[in-house]
Order: sequence, then C-alpha cells, then structure tokens
Amino acid sequence: MIFKINMNTEKANSHLKKVGIINNIQSEMHFFVNASDPDEACSQAVVQLKDLILAEKHSPQVLEVIEEVQFNVRVTKIRMVKPLGR
Repeated sequence: MIFKINMNTEKANSHLKKVGIINNIQSEMHFFVNASDPDEACSQAVVQLKDLILAEKHSPQVLEVIEEVQFNVRVTKIRMVKPLGR
C-alpha cells in the first residue's frame, strides 16, 4: 500500500539551521512511501527525511543532529493513497 505522510518539522528546523541545512526543509513536509502498515510508513518517512538532509550536507555536525531528528518531527496526517487514483 502507498501512504502519504504529512510531517511537521518546526522543532527540528532550528537545529538544522544551526548546522547549515536550510534549502530542502520546510515546516510542513509530505512523503509518499510504500509500506504494509501505517507504523512502517511513518518510519520510512523519517528515513526519507534523514536522507534528504544528508543529500544537502554531510558532516559530523549534521550526523549528530540527524540522530535527534526523529524525536523532533511530528506526523500530522497519514493517508492511504489508492493506486492510480482509483
């Protein structure tokens, strides 16, 4: 199943700006993930967020902040998306 995950990253933004991550992160983000249940979908969305951060900048300071990102983001909405809009 495909899920659309909406995340609020406002708490993480201040930590990310301190280490120079400013381009790809907004306060409200959404991710599409393929998962078997909503819990797995949320964890995959957090992994995608971490990958997005690492794609922008990879340094020891960023790695320290990434370990705490999962505790500073909040999933606001989970929706199961029908394949091909059916």
